[in-house]
Amino acid sequence: MTEKEITKLKRAIYIWENIGVGMNSSTKEKEVATKQFLEKNSDYNFYQVCDVIGLNKGTYYHFINDKKSKTQYEIKDEKLSIEIKNIYDETEGRIGSNKIKIILDSRNVKASLQKVRKLMKKMNLKVVMKKPNRRGNNTTPKNIFRNNLLKKQFFQDKPNKVWVSDFTEIKINRARFYLCVILDLFSRKVVAYRLSIRLNSNLALLTFKDAYQNRGEPNDLLFHSDQGAQYTSIEFMNTLKALKIKQSFSNPGNPYDNAVMESFFATLKREEVHRKKYKDYENLKESISKYIVFYNNVRPHKSLNYLTPTKFEDNNS
Repeated sequence: MTEKEITKLKRAIYIWENIGVGMNSSTKEKEVATKQFLEKNSDYNFYQVCDVIGLNKGTYYHFINDKKSKTQYEIKDEKLSIEIKNIYDETEGRIGSNKIKIILDSRNVKASLQKVRKLMKKMNLKVVMKKPNRRGNNTTPKNIFRNNLLKKQFFQDKPNKVWVSDFTEIKINRARFYLCVILDLFSRKVVAYRLSIRLNSNLALLTFKDAYQNRGEPNDLLFHSDQGAQYTSIEFMNTLKALKIKQSFSNPGNPYDNAVMESFFATLKREEVHRKKYKDYENLKESISKYIVFYNNVRPHKSLNYLTPTKFEDNNS
């Protein structure tokens, strides 16, 4: 069983142990029990409970929206609360009220930001994050200067015009792993990534080849990175040169020249890596893979008018 399946099974067992009804209980008994269970267990939603105890979701929805006992205002808030909780669960508590409202809008669920914040506060739904330990960088950059063709032009007018790339280190106990990522500046979409136990030029080259194939072998491409040995190796530079891809480099010791990549890694660690404890390489790899799907296809981006990278590309294709 996968970790997700195990978690689902554990939650189902918890429901059975605490809800106080069985499969053969009457619909009315199940409705009352579900309502009482959800009042005491805010981290569950009625979809999960109904699935476990065999209660029709429409029947329960009608039960909680009984007009005789609740005002239209209360009914509307309850419906909205369910939608908010579902989004919160889907995104694993990574995003706050602003982005939840954006997703609600995309699903044609209308609500003011103030209302979303109020209901999230009532349900005690908070962004789950852990601040990373910040350490100073004691490395002294080599006094080597190469052309910075990008010059902080982070907003591009079409896809596959400029890609940016970098590495980040992720630790599990005493083990170190290295993640290489390539973003398209047009949509901020992750076009390729690889995780490895080794930090070398081969990791950069393989990640680039993935991106090059994934994006249909584009022409007139500018590739921007720092001046690390992974990107300045003879093999890597000759590969880009053979494909007629221009290479651009950040100035030594200046992370702002590749600010979009720095921002991505900060977001990745805040919303995923620092929120979890990983058992091993495979566990980390699965987590990164799921987050990239979330980042590209679910998470709204402010710089893209609150569209996802995939949706932004689809709308501008």
